[in-house]
Amino acid sequence: MAMTALPAVISYSSVLNVSPLPTLMSAAPGMLSWAFLATSPNMMSGITAVTAQLAYDDLYDPSLSQSTYVSHVSAYSILTGITSLLLALFGLGSLVGKIDKELLKGFKWGASAGIFFGALPNALFQGGNKGLISLPTIFSPNVLNFLAQTPGLQKALKIIVTFFFGVAKNQLDLIAIAVFAFSYFIIAYLPAIYTKAVGSKPPSGMTVILASVLATGFVSFSPTILGYPYPGTVVGSVPISSSVLPTFDLPSTISEVQDLLQYHGWIIVVKAFVFSAISYLSVLSILPALPPSDHANPERRNLIAQGISCIFSGAFGGPPVGASLSRSMVSVMMDVTDNLPIIFNSLAYMLGLKYILLAVEDTPKAALSAVLLSAVVGGVFNPKSMDWVGWVTGIAVAAVGANQGFAAGMVAWAVRDILGVGKGENKGKRD
Repeated sequence: MAMTALPAVISYSSVLNVSPLPTLMSAAPGMLSWAFLATSPNMMSGITAVTAQLAYDDLYDPSLSQSTYVSHVSAYSILTGITSLLLALFGLGSLVGKIDKELLKGFKWGASAGIFFGALPNALFQGGNKGLISLPTIFSPNVLNFLAQTPGLQKALKIIVTFFFGVAKNQLDLIAIAVFAFSYFIIAYLPAIYTKAVGSKPPSGMTVILASVLATGFVSFSPTILGYPYPGTVVGSVPISSSVLPTFDLPSTISEVQDLLQYHGWIIVVKAFVFSAISYLSVLSILPALPPSDHANPERRNLIAQGISCIFSGAFGGPPVGASLSRSMVSVMMDVTDNLPIIFNSLAYMLGLKYILLAVEDTPKAALSAVLLSAVVGGVFNPKSMDWVGWVTGIAVAAVGANQGFAAGMVAWAVRDILGVGKGENKGKRD
């Protein structure tokens, strides 16, 4: 279970723009608290595509030092845990489940588009995301000021500009593109080939592990295979202390939360409530796929699990966490019926952390991009049918950010249902 989650954890850490170290070191406390509190032992938690993109949109500021940004991420995890508990306390779990379905479709599409544009450079360019061409030399100050307020649009525009300028300057990394294409083929198409040949589906998550192992092996032996070292970007070495156990310092944690509130103001509390509500929607979407539970008041119990898990993750230096469908399906496949496997899974993260980080030093970021893009490309280019509320929400989320996009979707929802504007229209591709 720990190995199937590893490539995704590293990939989603890159979406959040943090080292995988704090994510991995805080994984055990978060997983344990979620497992013992949630309504199903099959429900797995951790950093996910949604939580990473939401936290990035809410927190990232290029003017911050990396250490300050990382402390803001862990403090925000605690804040989202508190807001989740408040939602549970006031019985708002069932209310969250009544948010307009078209708005939610659009939000998911916009978040997927943001992840797509964020992961693409590592699959195409020399230097990956850090190799993107700077926009100031191309656009006027007025355009740059507008783009500063629209991070998603800025990211997409940088990729487009870099692509055209990169082709002209021969900046495309053909080896990285080949690694990405091979990894994507294994993840996206090998399961169907395997099923047709064997008659049963491969174990969940195994193609991700296979793609990551093969890509890492290629990089490690590239001087022999290519005659020169792999030219693309890799995860690289992650310095860690002698202790692999997560540590907790209450005064420092309180100070980090205070710094977060002082830097962002009370608007960050509003964003945390939105984060908690959206993250909880992932729980609601996963529950039908899990064995039935007879717990009373499941909405409150799962919100409490989400809140405590985020608090524990942040207290030990990690990012906000949420329910993971893919990892939950692995637990169902392994016929998990109690919390014992979660305990072993958590211990595997803690005790094997040094070896895990050594094993992924040579993992190419092009392969991690394949993990991310395989998860979102279908939703981006072949979305579920949406009415205009969904498209307004999705485009706003992708171009401006998660919270602003969610607010735009709420306004569009109100306009449609109160004023009847465009009600019943559907311009999507399919159901």
